[in-house]
Amino acid sequence: SSGINAEYGQCAVLQRRLMSATYTVLTMTSIYMVFNIPVCVLYCLYLTPITEYTYPGEFFNTWFMYYYVWNLTEVLSVAVNSAVNPLVYYFRIALYRRWILDRLVCIQLQLRKLYIV
Repeated sequence: SSGINAEYGQCAVLQRRLMSATYTVLTMTSIYMVFNIPVCVLYCLYLTPITEYTYPGEFFNTWFMYYYVWNLTEVLSVAVNSAVNPLVYYFRIALYRRWILDRLVCIQLQLRKLYIV
C-alpha cells in the first residue's frame, strides 16, 4: 500500500514538473512571437513590392520608414525579447531564482568588504 502511494506521489510530482515546463515553453514561445512577428511582417511588406512595383516601393522610400520603423522593429524588438527572457525564467523557475538571489548576496557581501576595509 505504501509503495503504491509513493509511486503515485512520484507520478504527481513528475506531472507537475512537466506541466510547469510546458507552461514555461509556451510562455517563451508566445513572447518570442509577439516581439518577432512585426519583423516578419515588415520583411513581407518589403519583399512584396519588389515583384509588383519599382524597388523598394513607395512605402519604404519614406524617411520615417527608413530611419525609425526598420530600426525599431529589427533592433529594439530583438533587444526587448532578449531582456524579457531572464525575467520570465526568474519568475517561472525556482532554481534559477535561487541562483540569482545567491549571486546578489555574494555581490552584496563583496561590496561590504570593499567599503569596510
